[in-house]
Amino acid sequence: MNKLVLAIVITMTTTTVLFFQNCSNSFESQAINHNYNSSENNNDEISSISDSGTLPTFSISSKYKEDQGIKNDPDVILFSDFENDFLKDGWSSSEGDVELSDGGIDIFKGQFAHFKVTFPLVDGKVEDELYLTRKARLNFDLPVPQDDIFVRLYTYFPTETSAPHHFFGFRAAKPDLSLVPSGGSAGLKPDGDLRFQGRLDIDQGLVPFTYTYSHKMKCHESNGNCYGNSFLFPPNDLISFERNKWVCLEFMIKSNTPNIYDGEQAFWINNKLAQHYYTGSHFGQWLHNQFVLPKHEKYEAFPRDRGGFEGFNFRKNSDVKIRRLELEYYQSGWSLNKKGFAHKSVHNVYFDNVIVAKKRIGCMNTL
Repeated sequence: MNKLVLAIVITMTTTTVLFFQNCSNSFESQAINHNYNSSENNNDEISSISDSGTLPTFSISSKYKEDQGIKNDPDVILFSDFENDFLKDGWSSSEGDVELSDGGIDIFKGQFAHFKVTFPLVDGKVEDELYLTRKARLNFDLPVPQDDIFVRLYTYFPTETSAPHHFFGFRAAKPDLSLVPSGGSAGLKPDGDLRFQGRLDIDQGLVPFTYTYSHKMKCHESNGNCYGNSFLFPPNDLISFERNKWVCLEFMIKSNTPNIYDGEQAFWINNKLAQHYYTGSHFGQWLHNQFVLPKHEKYEAFPRDRGGFEGFNFRKNSDVKIRRLELEYYQSGWSLNKKGFAHKSVHNVYFDNVIVAKKRIGCMNTL
């Protein structure tokens, strides 16, 4: 099948990386300034994450044409092309309206996953409520918790579908601990001895961004709220992808040495590196829960102490490992109103060829 891929990567290091307090301006926005609309095969450019923040070449998918046989690779934990029932494919559970589909979208042969959410309309629109939510989700509980993880998938957003409130998530926790604390986890700083979590979300205009909770996360300076940390780039450095096309996304989390700021995150679009965050990778300033880069309007409007990004300190305990992955389309009435889709009741998103692995996977090899 001709399909596109998202890869999530989580790696573990024992090397302490120094925080460059006086980073040069070369650390200013490293975003790749263009829209990724191609699904071409670029496996010669993909890579795995090293301890130093570099990305040497590596690809599991380069060994398998069109993913044939890739599920038997020793580094692959899950391969789901949605040709079988979700549970037979290896997913742990499903929530909401998730079904298999085999038509209606070009280029695909065979089945793919169809996620759908439906909101009631009141006077022709969805109510602007944060807690008016709908979700469609597949959960994968790792049989063996991992320090390092990669997940790849293809996704397709039709014209009439809003960018999600949440898109893909991972949860790390100690063994035998509930993955979601009693009372939920939104807006709360996690205990570094117990858990951390994060997401690759997609904002208005189909712009992917990372969103992370950890024991060293930054909180709002005035009200103390602790919502996921993210990065604010100037508009010209935003990276997006097109609707009505299958796109290959990839996301990396590199778990830190306990209590050391050497964690990393990165994501790719169609095998092209879009963002990579690690100690000293960017120059900017923290504003509440967001790391703001130069040339963004908030950088000069709200000046703070400035310097190199310190890296991620996700956890204090090496027993805290990645235990669950969540592939979802989660939406809220508040988000639909914010993104200009309040008039739309039904939202559909499609996924295919999801792979979870211990090493970088890369987009499908079609050569």
